[in-house]
Amino acid sequence: MKKLVIAVSAIASAFALTAAEEYASVSFQTTGPDKYADGETVLDGECYALVWTADGVFEGLNVDGTCVDPADEVVVALPWAKDGAFPATQFNIATDTKYVVSGELAIYLLDTRKFVGGEAKVSGVNAEGKLVFVNASSKVDEAVTVSVAGSAPSAKAAAAGAVEGAVASALPADVPAPKVTGLDFVKVNGADYVKLTVENTVGFANYAVQGGDSVAADGEVGKDAKTGGAESISLLYPKTAGANFFKVIRK
Repeated sequence: MKKLVIAVSAIASAFALTAAEEYASVSFQTTGPDKYADGETVLDGECYALVWTADGVFEGLNVDGTCVDPADEVVVALPWAKDGAFPATQFNIATDTKYVVSGELAIYLLDTRKFVGGEAKVSGVNAEGKLVFVNASSKVDEAVTVSVAGSAPSAKAAAAGAVEGAVASALPADVPAPKVTGLDFVKVNGADYVKLTVENTVGFANYAVQGGDSVAADGEVGKDAKTGGAESISLLYPKTAGANFFKVIRK
């Protein structure tokens, strides 16, 4: 992911009915092309989230889009990715809220993809603007600063740095382990593949196959991915010399 550009300034609302209320005007964009953890370019409609943390440490998201740490908050999730980047966007936050006067703000690229019918589609947000499914999140590499009228801009996020690796969202504790119930060899477009039939999957997790030349199966992860939840799903993995061990992992 390329560098995130963020600018913040304090402005007064021009639409107050009684007294003018002061706002912090937050704007940001990415230059792209932004990538998911698997190297694929971010899909149109993908979400970027402005996250607030009281202690400056974001504990991540649950798969349903809620924060792992109840003290953390998703201020806004914006499903506006376009052409592999996030377009220039600006919105206002009242300067007397906790998002401005305390804690830290940061931007996260979310992975809300589900893989159904051989196609990846983003889940985005519901009619109320709430996240409905998050597979992973990646911190974007700039700090957010907030400029309050009459004072110098103050950092409200972790120091700027390289993009952090994607962190998988937390699953419920009772999620079952996927179970391989069948293995076949098939040809697809003239190429040889191993086809695994998998049961015990859930509809809020994505699955793929990892292969290798030992029981650890710690080699390449196959590109074929499926969201679970059906009675069984099938996953393909290229049949190559030496890759004789396979395991189903969360993608």
